[in-house]
Amino acid sequence: MSVDVTNFETDVLVPSRDTPVLVDFWAPWCGPCKMLAPILEKLESEADGRWILAKVNTEEQQQLAMRFGISSIPDVRLFHGEKEIDGFMGQLSEADIRRWLDQSLPSPCADALREAREALDNGDAETATAKSEDVLKEEPDNNEARVLLAEAQLRVDAAAALKTLEPILPGHPHSDRADTLRQFATLAAPDETALPDGDLKALYLQGANAVAQADYAAALEAYIGVLEKDRQYANGAAKDAAKTIMQYLGFRHPITEQYHRAYTSAVNV
Repeated sequence: MSVDVTNFETDVLVPSRDTPVLVDFWAPWCGPCKMLAPILEKLESEADGRWILAKVNTEEQQQLAMRFGISSIPDVRLFHGEKEIDGFMGQLSEADIRRWLDQSLPSPCADALREAREALDNGDAETATAKSEDVLKEEPDNNEARVLLAEAQLRVDAAAALKTLEPILPGHPHSDRADTLRQFATLAAPDETALPDGDLKALYLQGANAVAQADYAAALEAYIGVLEKDRQYANGAAKDAAKTIMQYLGFRHPITEQYHRAYTSAVNV
């Protein structure tokens, strides 16, 4: 599909509200453009409507080229929701373009993922679990859904959360978040046999339960309470747990700011 300044709005931006549109800026004299074009056309055919290919001849459509700052071709831009969301320049191999598309195209399950995140934010782990599982049925390799499912599972079954995270390897999308959740799963389900009995054990487990519920203020309250009584309880487990939470939240997060002074005071007594 060729587009120009008169139909760019109707043939690219408006359709991009529902379906991503890949715009190939090219020119007849451009050798790499001629090599790239059949690859893009092949991939569009295979995509079966998941995205649309549009082509802009920069020689004829200089106004559009200027509008999008095209200085070298081929230049490929991806539009979704009437906005440019990604792009690449130069001639890439078919394999590289496939990888780029996998990373850049919005998931067709984006609404379900958003609903899962909103459910988690509202404390509704059951809905978050259902939405995440629905996405994974359609896209088994969707790591964002896998992470959301693990977050929901963490609130009821830390072991299940760890199992859900197993396929996410270092360097894969969302691996950093997965690593954090693995740490939290360990905090949420500590080895109780390694915890000395007494009042501090109950307080430490209270913190673990708060981690599972993503109530980080309550978790820090409990862990700092342990530290104030015994910094070395369970080989410093409370110190490590509190530190993990604050590092995850970031030192400018309101909860961290609220508890950091008490934490510092407790570990330095």
